[in-house]
Amino acid sequence: MQDNPGAAVDAPARNQPQVRSAAHVLIVFGILELIYGQYTAPPGQIKLDVMLLAAGLLLYFGGAKVIAAIRWIAVFTVVPAVTLPVQQALLAPLELTKVQLRLYPGQFILFFVPLIVTAAVVSVVAWRLNSEPVRAMLRANGRVPSRLTIPVVLGVLVATAGTAILVNMLHGPDAAQAAKIAETRFGAKYKYFTNRLNVVNANGTTVYATVQMWNDKEALQVPVYWRR
Repeated sequence: MQDNPGAAVDAPARNQPQVRSAAHVLIVFGILELIYGQYTAPPGQIKLDVMLLAAGLLLYFGGAKVIAAIRWIAVFTVVPAVTLPVQQALLAPLELTKVQLRLYPGQFILFFVPLIVTAAVVSVVAWRLNSEPVRAMLRANGRVPSRLTIPVVLGVLVATAGTAILVNMLHGPDAAQAAKIAETRFGAKYKYFTNRLNVVNANGTTVYATVQMWNDKEALQVPVYWRR
């Protein structure tokens, strides 16, 4: 007699081939993500990117309930993950992107490759976990596979809202002020684009920004800040 009857049901769930392969993909790329994050972390800092690895371990050791939850999350994440590299490429001026790619191809690649790899991993995992064998396994384990309309629609809304917020922020008055401050310091020999803003409300309001500046010979970025 089994002391834990539920274990007999959950074991086939996590051992299902598509689930196992999805777990392996997440674990492998999660380890690579962790190594890459630490490699690119600022000196003296620890950067722990563990989302993919954590999801892979949950799939590897979890039961049908966990598999169903990760299936939903993976489908929800597909659209934001796939649109993020496109978003990042299109937000910056095309001329700046061309200069960066020509002068600093290594840095350009190091920025975009992780985004593309993450989008591919999430898409593969969502596809595997939404396969008919996995859905049949979930039904056999008493879990009714949820329809994917809601996570897909939510993913589209998140991607759309995030892009709209970024566009509004990077083309708003604070972005223009940051670019103006940088131009005052470095002159008209560069073109300017504000690519990051952070507004801190503590003892007044301070705006921190990063401004990219470029010409045909170089592309740099400079931090600026001011108090409102």
